[in-house]
Amino acid sequence: MDDALAATVRTALNDSDPLPGTYGFAGQLPDGRLVRDVLGRDLCYFDGDAWSRDPSGLDDPTLLPAGHVREDDETRRAWRLPDPSVSRDDPVTSVRNALDGALDVPSDDLAVAFSGGVDSALVAADLDAPLYVVGYEGCADIEAARESAAAMGRSDNLRVHEVSDPPLKGCACQWTPVLPTLGCRTPLQ
Repeated sequence: MDDALAATVRTALNDSDPLPGTYGFAGQLPDGRLVRDVLGRDLCYFDGDAWSRDPSGLDDPTLLPAGHVREDDETRRAWRLPDPSVSRDDPVTSVRNALDGALDVPSDDLAVAFSGGVDSALVAADLDAPLYVVGYEGCADIEAARESAAAMGRSDNLRVHEVSDPPLKGCACQWTPVLPTLGCRTPLQ
């Protein structure tokens, strides 16, 4: 664990902050304590005084539970996930109110990055602004945007910008196989 992360984890322990804004952590702090974030995003196994992220490197590995600290041969819970009160409000009304608040902006000089998906369609439905989609010829994003704009009666507001630069298209195609691991469906998403 690097020094910056260790400092963040020490502060989280001192403040009982279960979500200190990291991408997850597990391992040994400079003071010797083993820690694992509350969501258990990283693994930490121990066997006596030894520890590892890989259980195969230990004779008798025990997984440190998420949100726990191990110190002086004792394991204790350090963090719990927040447990906010449950809203009794109507969920549809809550979403509408949240969208109304977020979209309460003047429409002058605005544009909507429009993929045709749920998020951009919600924004487009509320704003009187042009809709823009960018993609290469025949890509799914442009087709989805056209279909959604038509369903919303906003085809005349859709501006399609097709990328035709062969090097860019070739580069995008090279990356296509790894995009699902990044949470993307298409090269221009």
